[in-house]
Amino acid sequence: MLNLNISNLMVDINEYTRETTCEYKGEVYSVRDNGAVMRHAREGKKTRKLDNVWTFGTKDKARGYMMISSHRVHIIVAKAFIPGNEDGKMVVDHIDTNRCNNRVENLRWLTRLENVLLNEATLKRVTYLCGGDINKFIENPSCLQDLTGSNQDIMWMRTVTPEEARLAMEHISSWAKRPISSYKMMKERETTKDFEDWLKKHEIKETNPFFRNGKVEKQRTSTEETNSDKEAWEEVQRALTAPRTEQAEYQNPMMKELEERKRLAHTIKNLKLTVLRFRPISEAVITSGGVDVNELSPKTMESKLCRNLYFAGEVIDVDAYTGGFNLQIAFSTGFAAGNAQ
Repeated sequence: MLNLNISNLMVDINEYTRETTCEYKGEVYSVRDNGAVMRHAREGKKTRKLDNVWTFGTKDKARGYMMISSHRVHIIVAKAFIPGNEDGKMVVDHIDTNRCNNRVENLRWLTRLENVLLNEATLKRVTYLCGGDINKFIENPSCLQDLTGSNQDIMWMRTVTPEEARLAMEHISSWAKRPISSYKMMKERETTKDFEDWLKKHEIKETNPFFRNGKVEKQRTSTEETNSDKEAWEEVQRALTAPRTEQAEYQNPMMKELEERKRLAHTIKNLKLTVLRFRPISEAVITSGGVDVNELSPKTMESKLCRNLYFAGEVIDVDAYTGGFNLQIAFSTGFAAGNAQ
C-alpha cells in the first residue's frame, strides 16, 4: 500500500537508496532516505491503521508539515540519518523551505538560535530592537530590549553568549554561499580518502558581502556618477539581472532573496537622475505605490515597525481616481499624523 499524499507531487515511495530503523517518542520506525517512514506495530498490542504501512505522511493543514499520527516525519527522517543532535536540543530545517520535502539531503540540524535568525521577519525584529544594528546583538546579545512589550517570544535570545551569536551568523552566511546538506557531506566524507581534500572542497571560497568575520557590514557605496538617464536605467537593469554568487542554485531561498533585495535597494538609493524640465500641468497625476498601509496604525499613521515615524499623503500606498479623492487622502492622513504628535 502506497501513501502518496505529498503536496500533490507524485513520488514513487520505493525509489530510495538507503533504509534504516530508529526509535522516536516510544515508537519504532523504518525510515527511507526519500522521506518515507513505516511505523512498526507494538508487540503484544492491536495493530493500528498506520502500522506496517510505508507512507510519506499526511500534510498538516495548519503548519504544513507531513505527519504520521502526531509525529512530524521530517524529525524522524533526520533522527534516523543525520548525526549531530545527540543532546536533543536542535531543530530540523528544510533547506528549500518546502515542509513537504523530507528527503534526507533537504534536511539539516540547526540550533534554536540559527533557526530563528534564518527567519527574515525575526531577523528584522532583532535588528530593530538592537538599535538597527545586528552587530550589537552579535557582540552583546543581552542588548536585545522589548520596547513595546510585544516581543517576549524572542527575549530568550538575550541569554545566548556572544560566541553562540557569532557562530550562528557565520553559519547563516555560509549557507547563503554553498549547499549545506549534512547527510550529503557526511556520505562524501565517508568515501573521500584524503580528509584534507574533503575539507578544501567544502571551504567557503568567497566571503559573503553582508557577513564578514561574523559581523554584518554595509555594502560599499558606488562613487561613479551616472551621466544620463539611459545609463541610470541600465544600472537598475544590471542590478536586477546580475548573476548570483557561486553555487546560487543551492542557496537558502531566504538568503537569496535578502541578497537580491539589498543589491536592488543599494542601486535605487544611489541612482542619479537628471531633471530636464517640468511636464505640463495637464499631465500631472497622483503617484502610485509607497508604504504598505498594513505597516501603519490607521488612527495615527505611525509606523508599526519604527516608533515615532509617521507617514501621510502620497508616500503611502493608497491612490484613487482624480477628482479630489487623493487630496482628501492627503488631508486626512496628514491630520491624523499631526494630531498624534
